[in-house]
Amino acid sequence: MIGRWQHIEYVIGFNLDRRAFDLLGCMPTVPGAIGAFRRSALREIGGVSTDTLAEDTDLTMAMCRSGWRVVYEEHALAWTEAPTSLGQLWRQRYRWCYGTLQAMWKHRRAVTERGTFGRRCLGYLTPFQVVLPLQQFVYRQLMYLVVIQSVATAVLGVRLRWQTIRREGTFASAPASS
Repeated sequence: MIGRWQHIEYVIGFNLDRRAFDLLGCMPTVPGAIGAFRRSALREIGGVSTDTLAEDTDLTMAMCRSGWRVVYEEHALAWTEAPTSLGQLWRQRYRWCYGTLQAMWKHRRAVTERGTFGRRCLGYLTPFQVVLPLQQFVYRQLMYLVVIQSVATAVLGVRLRWQTIRREGTFASAPASS
């Protein structure tokens, strides 16, 4: 089940993100399971670094900072082994998240360098990979509970009535037309 969920996440989420990054010219990660790089590019940046736990992200950022064009190839295929338990999934994602933070910190000077990679890539990763996962810790879990309750209601055949929300009047009134 975890492998199937991860497949859906990769096909839907990661691929959409990578298409957008490709269009913006700021690819933050070419996954290690499917990355292909020119030997000359690897030599130029000093090879694969062991500075971070997300070596694929670190490598991709180094490539972009060196002026190499990193693109998304929608037809590329890779097979990778997915975690088989929640504990393994947790460890994998913990390493990825921490490694991404390390790579962001390592390449933080890219924000002030010539070109748009640093401002676009790190500018995107900071709010959407760091700040919003914190926001989603509560909000996203609440939305999952709403989905679970909705599915249970539908499966049980319960008819749900229209429910209005209590209006608080927090918006300023529209200006009167003359």
